[in-house]
Amino acid sequence: MRQSRLIVIAAVTAIFVAWLLLTQLPRPAVSTARKAAASASAAAAPEPAHPAVATDQPAAATPAAAPAQAASTAEPKPVQPESAAAKPEEPPKNEDTAPQNESEEAARDESAEEPETADESAHPAGLDVNRAADLLADWMARQDTAASEDADIPKTVQALRTFDQEASDAQWSDSATQQVQDSLNAWLDALPDDVRDDVGLIHVECRQTLCQILAADADMAGQNERAQSSQEWQQAITMLPQQPWWSELGFADLVTAVDNDSASGYVLYQTYLRREVKPPQ
Repeated sequence: MRQSRLIVIAAVTAIFVAWLLLTQLPRPAVSTARKAAASASAAAAPEPAHPAVATDQPAAATPAAAPAQAASTAEPKPVQPESAAAKPEEPPKNEDTAPQNESEEAARDESAEEPETADESAHPAGLDVNRAADLLADWMARQDTAASEDADIPKTVQALRTFDQEASDAQWSDSATQQVQDSLNAWLDALPDDVRDDVGLIHVECRQTLCQILAADADMAGQNERAQSSQEWQQAITMLPQQPWWSELGFADLVTAVDNDSASGYVLYQTYLRREVKPPQ
C-alpha cells in the first residue's frame, strides 16, 4: 500500500515537472523578440550586437516581427529644449505694414497741425461769395425788423425800403449799373493778391433813383491795417464821387452801413448811391 502511494506521488511529481518544463521552454523566444524590437528602435545609434540565444523551437521566432513593427511606429518624438519652447512665435511679416505705419504717421502729423488750423478760423482762406450773400441778406432783414420798432429809422434802412419798391429805369439803370461795377472791379484788380482774395463785390444793381452796392471782407483782423494803406473797401466807396460818370449819371450822394459779423469773421458793407431826378420841364 505504501509503495502504491509512492508511485502515485512520483507520477504526479513527474507530470508537474514535465508541465513546468513545457511552460518554461518558450521564454527564450520572447526575450529574443524583445531584443530585436529594441535594436530596431535604436537604429540611429546602433548598439553592439548580442549573441543569438539558441532555442529548440525555431517556429517561435516568426511572431516576433509584429512586436518589432509596433515598436518602430511608437518611436517617441524628440523633446524640444525649454528655451526653444518658451520662445514666442514671431508674427508673420506683412508687406502692408510699412504703408500702414506711414499713414498712421501722416495722421499724427495732421492732428499735430490742428491747432494751427483752429487759429486760422478768424481769417478764412478767401472770400466765399455765397456765404457773404447769405450774411448780407440776414443782416438787412435784421435791420428792417429793428427799424420797425424804432421811430428813428437809419438812412440805409430808408434807402433799402425805397430801393425794394422801385422799378428799373430802362434808359438809366443798365448804364449806371455798368459804370459803378466797372469802377469797383478796377479798384479790386489793383489790390495785392492776398488782399484781393479776401475782399469782393457781391452785388450791384441800379433801379429808378438808387443803386445798391453789396460787398464783403473776409479778413476782419486785417481791416484796420489795410485801411492805413488805402486797401479797405470803404475807401473804394469814397472814390466813387470822383469818377467822371458820377455827375453825368446825376448822382447826388451816398450812404453806407458796415456790420462786423464776429461769428463768421466777415465785414459786411451796404451802400446806396442816390440819383437826383429832375422834374420834367
